[in-house]
Amino acid sequence: GVLRLDNSSASGSTFTIVLPVDSNVAMITPAVPSEEAPLPVQPPAVINDDRNNFTKQDKLILIIEDDIHFADILRDFARNKGFKTIVAHNGQDGLAYARKFLPVAIILDMSLPVIDGGSILRILKSSEELSKILVHVVTGADIQAIKEDNIHGYTRKPLELNDLEALFSGISAQLQARLKKVLLVSVGPLSGDTALETISAERNLDTRYDIAPGIPEAQAFLEGTKYDAVIVEIGKDLQAGVQQLESLTQIPEADNTPLIVYLDQDITGNEEQLLKKYASTIIRNSTHATDRLMDELELFLYKLQKKTENENTDSNWIEGHLSGKTVLLADDDMRNVFSISALLEEQGISVLTAADGRESLEVLDRHPAIDLVLMDIMMPEMDGYEAMKQIRADARFQQLPVIALTAKAMSGDRQKCMEAGASDYITKPVDNFKLLSLLRVWLS
Repeated sequence: GVLRLDNSSASGSTFTIVLPVDSNVAMITPAVPSEEAPLPVQPPAVINDDRNNFTKQDKLILIIEDDIHFADILRDFARNKGFKTIVAHNGQDGLAYARKFLPVAIILDMSLPVIDGGSILRILKSSEELSKILVHVVTGADIQAIKEDNIHGYTRKPLELNDLEALFSGISAQLQARLKKVLLVSVGPLSGDTALETISAERNLDTRYDIAPGIPEAQAFLEGTKYDAVIVEIGKDLQAGVQQLESLTQIPEADNTPLIVYLDQDITGNEEQLLKKYASTIIRNSTHATDRLMDELELFLYKLQKKTENENTDSNWIEGHLSGKTVLLADDDMRNVFSISALLEEQGISVLTAADGRESLEVLDRHPAIDLVLMDIMMPEMDGYEAMKQIRADARFQQLPVIALTAKAMSGDRQKCMEAGASDYITKPVDNFKLLSLLRVWLS
């Protein structure tokens, strides 16, 4: 049998629905909305990306695109170009993934649900960490109307195959251009060790290493590439190492390039002074020497501005940039307080002091206009980690620069400082010039 439903409207239109009736099935009655029976929630779509399948060495691209089909096309094309991918179909997820995964690049649609692309661009720009991410906008909107200055490329929808090729070729070229280039002159353990590459990836340092076994090979590298730093590993023959350094400094292309010496032996004070004639810094082989080497390298590559011909390494380089600033120094070691305070006051900086983390919070509360905090980590009552967490919990101080002073360059210290809220960190014993350079960076 059949069930026939007829309907006639006042306007005279008529339609008929004919349904088969199974005698073994009860008649279906219309469902009545009920407060006790909410509408079923659709489960979120399963996204097939690489969020659970990538390493620190992989180049990760975040795709923020609400068109699921087009997002899949971008994902597949990115994979074919050697990238790993994270996909978000709305702006809120995209922003969360940017913070969580710190991709090397973002492909961003502008018309997004929840948070639009323009808002995402402004948030990325306001964050020191996120502002370093390369952003390529792919949108159907008028590109000329997009005024944000932290965009590194545009492509107008709809896209063709050659547009996709150009998009990913452009991203690859820009990422390659961003790499900090380091020349390692070594035939020792460092030349065959992957620790530098591994730690660079863990610290999100975009660094490329070239290895030269000797000075002639180093000169060939230097003539073809502008390097940001040179590391020289000196073995047992210290005199031969000094000759290497002297030869390097005579290569014109190496002029004004930071030179870091890595030693596997103890040296006398006179020998250290001899090396300092050529080297920007000296690292001795020890349990945490590789981490210390990376600390110094990161400082030279990312934090110290290159000195021009008219700049030198004394305090005159800093003069005029720090005068009138107010710094809070939290440290329980009176020797450090005295020496650092004297150094800063020579630059025209007003210094307020605190003997522990709890006192530093009290000083900040009384003087909220402080420009920067130097926070020792190991202090009684309340240590630096807890103090920094409480500083960041106060809305007044969320953008306040805080530099952690840590006594050990141990693996994990840097990450722990950053998670607690530090803007940067420097190891003890504090190098005066490096400290002033960091202050110049954060207070400029």
